[in-house]
Amino acid sequence: MIHSLTARFAVYVSLLCFAHPATLLADDEVGFESIFNGRDLGGWDGNTKYWTVEQEAIVGRNLADAPLEKNNFLIWRHGLLADFELRLSYKIEGGNSGIQFRSRDLGDWVVSGYQADIDDAGTYTGILYEEKGRGVLALKGEKATRLADGNKELLGRLGDEQSLADAINRDGWNEYSIVARGNHIVQTINGVTMVDFHDEEEANRASSGILALQVHAGPPMTVRFKDIRLRRISADGAEPLFDGHTLTGWTRHKGLPDTRFGGKWFVEQGAIISMQDPPGVGGFLTTYRKFRDFELEFETKIDWRFDSGVFLRVGPTGKSHQVTLDYRPGGDIGGIYLPWTQGYVQRCPEGIKSFKENQWNQIKIKIQGEIPRIQVWVNGTLVTDFQHTDETAAGVPKEGTLCLQVHAGGKDFDKTRAAFRNLRIHELESVE
Repeated sequence: MIHSLTARFAVYVSLLCFAHPATLLADDEVGFESIFNGRDLGGWDGNTKYWTVEQEAIVGRNLADAPLEKNNFLIWRHGLLADFELRLSYKIEGGNSGIQFRSRDLGDWVVSGYQADIDDAGTYTGILYEEKGRGVLALKGEKATRLADGNKELLGRLGDEQSLADAINRDGWNEYSIVARGNHIVQTINGVTMVDFHDEEEANRASSGILALQVHAGPPMTVRFKDIRLRRISADGAEPLFDGHTLTGWTRHKGLPDTRFGGKWFVEQGAIISMQDPPGVGGFLTTYRKFRDFELEFETKIDWRFDSGVFLRVGPTGKSHQVTLDYRPGGDIGGIYLPWTQGYVQRCPEGIKSFKENQWNQIKIKIQGEIPRIQVWVNGTLVTDFQHTDETAAGVPKEGTLCLQVHAGGKDFDKTRAAFRNLRIHELESVE
């Protein structure tokens, strides 16, 4: 019996040693997802002259033979961040770097917004800075508030300068944590709180935005990032899905049965614009994120004789719930259609009466429940309230991405378009 238990213990230890790290999460890692695969820059966008992957780490360099003229950023393209906790390990050799969050993409890999600072000398490491904005918001060791009038109120110290400096390993790896919840930002390094900051300056603060890593212009330097993990924190209200400037967080759906699907997708005047590819090819623009129960609100303006829609809980092959935005003679605004499974389960020919021609229309969609109830409002009027059954919901995933659609076909459809703006989502508690 002793030998048997010993053998079993040896097998157990062996399994632990060779198990994938993701299966061995510590209690405080529950809810985190890895957003860097350790192999390549999948999901990240930057100038590969300065950004590479080496030994399971993202590496950013300012090169001696090709120095940067301005700060350069590697941008995470898989979504916007509102309330979240980010954890990563970094190591820096010379120069200056930082972690951008709730920031704005200015184009050409230039970013503005909140930055958790990093530098080789340790002078700036741990401070909260605003790139291309208000500058230093909180110094290392400060518990502070930025008041509505732009002045800073110092509320206390988090430690003396020497103890904070001693917490930073200047020659090796350090664990950086950023927690942003509402207007409250906390930054820690190796478990020591460096900044505790409230931003009350509503005119200039950001509640959401992109995540990016920085290589600073100046002397040659190298910075490395690894073990990048993200946990989204449920927001009190809705969070944006579109930053008004880029398609960050969105991509074309690549798993649809019809390989002709594509469509044109671009940003114009603060809106996502969707059109057919001539001679009439449509497609889906999908989020990277998956959702289950939520309320979605957005504005849309659709040219007459154009067929679009919003798809909920979209699976890898496109099976989903479609809320129709079919702005054609005889079309439905707010109908429920199940592509590649059952077709229409709820028609809504009256929905078009609440839709305004050549104007922005406010749409609200709510889906909740494993066997979901779907409600649709058009400009404040409830036009659809549909409760699925086991039969009508069969074949549709219980969770999936969110998609916008350009429908294929139709005469002159490649000359018309649909626009979407102010897309915001509020995730709800799941109900059975």
